Amino acid sequence: MARITLIDDDPVEALILRELLAHGGAGHELVHHTRLEDFTTAPVADLVLLDRRVPPHDDFASSLPALEASGYAGPVLLISAAPEGVSAGSDVLTLTGPVSKSDLLEPAAVARAIEAALAAGG
Repeated sequence: MARITLIDDDPVEALILRELLAHGGAGHELVHHTRLEDFTTAPVADLVLLDRRVPPHDDFASSLPALEASGYAGPVLLISAAPEGVSAGSDVLTLTGPVSKSDLLEPAAVARAIEAALAAGG
């Protein structure tokens, strides 16, 4: 069982992911934070699902450095409504994705993306 943290200001996406994980059979636990700063005060997770825009950050380029500075050094699955053209880099974090938000409606796609991200993170 993995501890998965979703950092996304949209409560509907958190509800969808929580239900998909609950019924996916892998037994993963989901913790939801609407602000990156709420996670970075106590960064404990096996995987972070990070939305492209989490206020006050406009994109991954501004949110990833804050995530790195928190001390978290695990895998990050990037989520974006417009995954094409997303560029993100990190020397500390293992980045996978981005996954399109429309993929969140397909349980099998979510399960594959999560398992691939967990595997990439070691």
